Amino acid sequence: MQCLICGKDSAGEVCNQCIRAEQGIYAKDWTYKEGLIVKKTEDFRVNVTNARVNGIAVISTSPNGMNAKIDNFNHYIGCVVGVEQGSYNNKPAPMIHIKTPAGMERYLIFPQMPDEGGLKAGVDKAKAEKMAGGASAAAPAAAAADPNAAEKLSKLDLLKANGILTEEEYQRERAKLGI
Repeated sequence: MQCLICGKDSAGEVCNQCIRAEQGIYAKDWTYKEGLIVKKTEDFRVNVTNARVNGIAVISTSPNGMNAKIDNFNHYIGCVVGVEQGSYNNKPAPMIHIKTPAGMERYLIFPQMPDEGGLKAGVDKAKAEKMAGGASAAAPAAAAADPNAAEKLSKLDLLKANGILTEEEYQRERAKLGI
């Protein structure tokens, strides 16, 4: 199995090196209050690191919150498409769009979140760090100048194969390398 973060061989989904290198970028806890009479409350949490997003949120297979449930989540940052505007109980709510290499698609919805801008900035920063760490591949011709060129090129190819890089981003990164 290959590490979902760096692409190296790993016994699990993520190698020990990437787990040890995980650093927090954004965290937020808040309470969601539903209803005027019953006043049901749920505690929500989101943590964004350079490796993953996790916490407690409304999890749905559609951006409008249909067939949703409140549960724990844990997804690697490479599976995050982005932060979008969704809805829950017919009210706007920020959400994180997830799409795994296996094709599973889900939405993590955060009703009444007090810091939507911070969430988006945190996810964008985590994705940028992921791209910078794995997409700076070198061409095979540059192997003499960079002893890790083959490894870097395979990481770039893995990012593209897993849908993390679009064709345009892939070609742009290759162009930076002079390929």
